[in-house]
Amino acid sequence: MQIIKPQQCSIHHSWERDESTMLIVTATAAGVQLQHLDARYTSAEVAVVQLTTAEARDVAERILLALNRKTPTNPSGSAEAPQLVVTRTNDGEPYREGVCLALSAGDWNRDFSFSMEDSTAMALATALQR
Repeated sequence: MQIIKPQQCSIHHSWERDESTMLIVTATAAGVQLQHLDARYTSAEVAVVQLTTAEARDVAERILLALNRKTPTNPSGSAEAPQLVVTRTNDGEPYREGVCLALSAGDWNRDFSFSMEDSTAMALATALQR
């Protein structure tokens, strides 16, 4: 058995009522690992994204742009080159504004969309920049 103790780890919840959807950010020697977990679905919808330090900082910068009500420039995604897309978002009842982080990889079984409040987005951006 190998025990891995990450340098830093943080958990962020979506703004959904039951908060069953979460992102776990883990700093590793190779960069940052981002795990999307949704307790409402089976493991087929779970996604783990490994980011280099530069990629994690890029995502954090785009989150900060969205928080400042600016439109981040997202790279185009494809099955060969999946991307994390950051957008400003809002939701109906009750009306909320926040940030959405979505995986665009061309596989709807693995792609995800994670909507969060501004405070959660700020904490996520901070975790990605460490």
